[in-house]
Amino acid sequence: MKIRSKTKITKSIYYNLKENKKSTTLVLFLSGLSGEKDTPLFKTAEKEFCKMGFSILRTNLCNSNEKKTKKTDALALEIMNFSIYAIELKNLLDYTGGERYSKFIFVGHSFGAPILITFLNKYKKYAQRTSLVLWDPSILPFKKKLMDEAFAFDRERKVYIEKRGKDACIFNAGFYKELSETMDAVEILKGLSMKVCVIGADKGVGKDAKKYFAKLNLRNKRESVFTIIKKANHLFDGRRTQKELFEKTLKFLKK
Repeated sequence: MKIRSKTKITKSIYYNLKENKKSTTLVLFLSGLSGEKDTPLFKTAEKEFCKMGFSILRTNLCNSNEKKTKKTDALALEIMNFSIYAIELKNLLDYTGGERYSKFIFVGHSFGAPILITFLNKYKKYAQRTSLVLWDPSILPFKKKLMDEAFAFDRERKVYIEKRGKDACIFNAGFYKELSETMDAVEILKGLSMKVCVIGADKGVGKDAKKYFAKLNLRNKRESVFTIIKKANHLFDGRRTQKELFEKTLKFLKK
């Protein structure tokens, strides 16, 4: 399924919606730079969360940088920044009937975490009725030295191009600066004063997950949850790992 982009009317936002007509809660899964809606993790998670009676939304807010999943009419990663991510996510939530839900559960995996955090910071009305879950979240800003080593600036196009040849990411200069200098996702989350479920992967970026939890204020820290799943990789591959991931997440949501 797809809807027309809010920022470029000739482009589309792709999504999957599994709706429970009786549900008053919508669960949104978001990962990667594009959204990565069709990852094995999210497909399995959809089945598990559907059992709880929730409606489920998965989306690609822009094109994947992998050729096999690219769409000719999807937004290019090259034009994206956090403002556009937020605008398009609100566009999608409005279109899929977000107003009828009294509660949201936002699950941000990897880069989906800073996208959701910045969205909630911009649209406070969603923050007031959202439970936030972060699965092995990316932390911003990325280390500029490492970014500069991995990307080369194309002066003619005014974009940063990843030096690896295959499926290389391309960022506009503004977004590159957000990623490497100006966007402090941990401080933004702290300012939201929300309770959060943060689950890190032992063999992923668990140290980054810990930084998110450490910055929460004392009141929200008492209501929040932090855990590291042992032997889990960044994608939480494996039945045992995913069983533990879903159990810990659902336990938090029942609090």
